[in-house]
Amino acid sequence: MAALKSYDHVRDEGVMQKFLEEREVMKQLTEVRADLKKMRGERDELLKKENPKQKAMLDKYEEKLDALHRKKDELHQKKELVNGDPRARIQRNLLIDKRKLVAFDLQPVESKCTDLLIHFEGTSKKIKTLEKQKEALQAALTHKSTGEVDSKMREVDKKLKTAEEKNQESLIKQLRKEKRMLEQSRTRHEQHQATKDSLAAESKKLKEIESNMAKTATELEILKKQKEKIDKELDEKYPMPTDEDRKNADEERFKIGKKIDDVQKEIFNTKEERRRKEDEFQSGPVKAIAVKIIEKNKEREALESKLTEINNAIPKETITIDRNLIGDLVGPGGATVKQIEEDFGVVIDVRRNENEAVIKGSECKECAEAVQEILQRAQENRHEETIEIDPECGGEFIGSNGSHIQQLQSRSGTNINYTRGEGKVVVIGSKENVEQAIALIKEFKDNSVRTEVTFGPHAASIMRVHLMKQWQEEFGCRLIKVDQEAKKISIMGKQDCVERAKKEISEFLEGMQECGTVHIPYNVPHHVIIGTKGERVNHIQAETKCVLDVSKDTVKIAGSKENIDKAKKLVMTIIAENVRDEVKVPYKAKMHNFLIRRRTVKEEHIDPTDERSAKRAREGLCLLEQLRLKYNCDRVQADLPSLTVTIRGPKDAIKKCRDELKAALEFTGMEKEVLMIDQAIVRYLTQNLNDRGTRGVRTRLDAVRNVEGVEEVTADFRGESKRVELIGTKEGVAAAKEKLEDLAERVASMMLKFDIDQSKVGRLLGRGGTTVSGIEREFEVMFHVPRTDRSKEPAPDAQMTISIIGEDPKLLEEAREAAINAIADYK
Repeated sequence: MAALKSYDHVRDEGVMQKFLEEREVMKQLTEVRADLKKMRGERDELLKKENPKQKAMLDKYEEKLDALHRKKDELHQKKELVNGDPRARIQRNLLIDKRKLVAFDLQPVESKCTDLLIHFEGTSKKIKTLEKQKEALQAALTHKSTGEVDSKMREVDKKLKTAEEKNQESLIKQLRKEKRMLEQSRTRHEQHQATKDSLAAESKKLKEIESNMAKTATELEILKKQKEKIDKELDEKYPMPTDEDRKNADEERFKIGKKIDDVQKEIFNTKEERRRKEDEFQSGPVKAIAVKIIEKNKEREALESKLTEINNAIPKETITIDRNLIGDLVGPGGATVKQIEEDFGVVIDVRRNENEAVIKGSECKECAEAVQEILQRAQENRHEETIEIDPECGGEFIGSNGSHIQQLQSRSGTNINYTRGEGKVVVIGSKENVEQAIALIKEFKDNSVRTEVTFGPHAASIMRVHLMKQWQEEFGCRLIKVDQEAKKISIMGKQDCVERAKKEISEFLEGMQECGTVHIPYNVPHHVIIGTKGERVNHIQAETKCVLDVSKDTVKIAGSKENIDKAKKLVMTIIAENVRDEVKVPYKAKMHNFLIRRRTVKEEHIDPTDERSAKRAREGLCLLEQLRLKYNCDRVQADLPSLTVTIRGPKDAIKKCRDELKAALEFTGMEKEVLMIDQAIVRYLTQNLNDRGTRGVRTRLDAVRNVEGVEEVTADFRGESKRVELIGTKEGVAAAKEKLEDLAERVASMMLKFDIDQSKVGRLLGRGGTTVSGIEREFEVMFHVPRTDRSKEPAPDAQMTISIIGEDPKLLEEAREAAINAIADYK
């Protein structure tokens, strides 16, 4: 049990008192929950021992419920079929979905076609405009090409330069005018060329648009055909119903729905009836436990309510924490969070799975602010490192339910994330804490060194799990396991242990030249070779340096040839010393009960060193079991059909056991005494007590059987009384007779009798005896109803005496009244 948390650091006395109350309530609540679990277990054990007839009746309710559920399912199916074949409806829905998909694909294609058409028209208009511009520019051209214009421009420039030198004003004006005309001509040529280039580009673009339009038109046509095909198939195979069809289908569904409601109501009523029957069948002890469980549940609810009130009365603050910063708050070994608790006099509950911390105490708000500052500093100083481990060691690194990785986080005050399959470990926290965590992980790596050793097919037969466990313990490795398919042994642990294991296992496999086999005879049990807790087989392995694999029929030995021979000799010696024989001893049918009846074993005949056998002996053993234990035989068992007792074991033990059994069967110095006792009393004495938790003594009459010197006690019907026979020695029979008479007298004082009409016996018994059984369980009594000849009609005024036996006179009277009421209330 974990140590109780101390609240000595809490300064506010009122809050401390609440914490102490909370702890006390939690302790009580834990005890109540444990009691509830125990009570439910006891109740379940008692319910397992219910009368099989009651179970059969409850099974009928289960069968009825199954039939009703099947009927309900059939009606639901019928309701589904009102709308047509479900398979056809599924196919129709699939077609509709397919049509939706085609329509979905069709929409963007149609939109693309429209866009291409608009683009085509715009490009065509642009081409026409360019062609007109080209024609206009062509008509305005006065020169053939730009080169011709440039040549004339150079001539004019040359003449202009000469005229300017000679200062010929009129010529200069004329040449400048000619030059301007040439420049205009050049501009027209450039515009004409640009128009031609634009026209070519637009023409090329138009061809591309025409190509795309053709492709899009083809795609559009295909999709339209698909849609038309689906529409046609829907119209032909699955036409839409008319208004009249819908109306008829609605009416039919309403009728079926009403039938379903009726069946559901019948199911509910049947369940309620079954529950009432279950309550009737519950015995007194079960009902008592059920009442205790109800009371305990009320106690639990009250404690939970009180715990909630206490929690609400304690001031608290809840803060959300980045999961990567939880380690910084907790600190190595919880040092940081403990220091914060002492500084502020609060209690901090860090919930890793929920990424939050709950702070309880009078200074919870101030503490929350301090925690936020710590987390802020941790975020600023956050350090992250990555280290890799062997992915095969991932399961051990995480631990059972994450126990190992949680331990590392707690010890280092960091947050550790491991990626399965990759072997990548990310450590987050302050630099000092991360370094501490990395050191711990490296220590784990040092203790998780892995290596492999391969072996040949000749060694496969002995490479078993028990051998791996033996090597694992011998070499101190963490894990040694075998892979039969890959023919390899995997070793994991500390470096020195792994190296030693690898070396010695390799040497063993190299020295193992062959595998020998010793067959175990049918009359030798294989466990004698194994020995107690493997003592013998381990001794042979240590002596011969071989490995033995013992099965039911064979012993496989692996090692060198010389060592195998030594091991074979030792195994054969053990087999020779433990050869089992078998004999059969006949007996008479009347002696069968004498052989199998349990008897109390005297304390001086019990071996106290064997706890299991001693416990069984004190509970009572039959004669055959006593002989088996006495002479250490493997088997002493009676077979009624063949009327023989089979004895199997070592030869000497068999001889002694057979001689004593024959002496017991041939014993003639026995007396017989016959007593006539009331049927009800004998039935009470012979009632099976096992259902009430008694073990060993099966009936009250066994108290007479266990008298020393008594060999057999039998009871047979003889009219209205039972004939009880006592067989044994003269002294034993006399003592048994006296004890039986005392028992009968005591039971007679516990018996109450009353008369009822013989014609109403069936009302008391109930169907399958359920009524009388329920009364017996409720009041812890036994009813005895005499047997009658059912083939004959009872006389009109015939009476029958009913006997009730019980230890409490008050309960006897109540049981009698319950029986009379059951007869009167019978419907």
